[in-house]
Amino acid sequence: MQRPPGDSAALPALRDEFPNFRIWRETTGNRTCFIARRLSWGTHPHTVVTADLAELRAELRADPNTAAPRAANKRMPPTERISKL
Repeated sequence: MQRPPGDSAALPALRDEFPNFRIWRETTGNRTCFIARRLSWGTHPHTVVTADLAELRAELRADPNTAAPRAANKRMPPTERISKL
């Protein structure tokens, strides 16, 4: 099974660029797709599935908060928000 060109170098770069997502490649039969799933609540989009790495990058860049460091996206859990009221 052949990998798409540039795949081995592109995935680590995408993971570094978008630390709020788990990004991996899946191959089923002769089809390969790339999946990005958010790691924390409040990060958008939730999941992106595509066969094109450029499209994956574009979709993840669509929300200005996706490339922010994880610490910047932390939110107070609902129970703590309620207790502060």
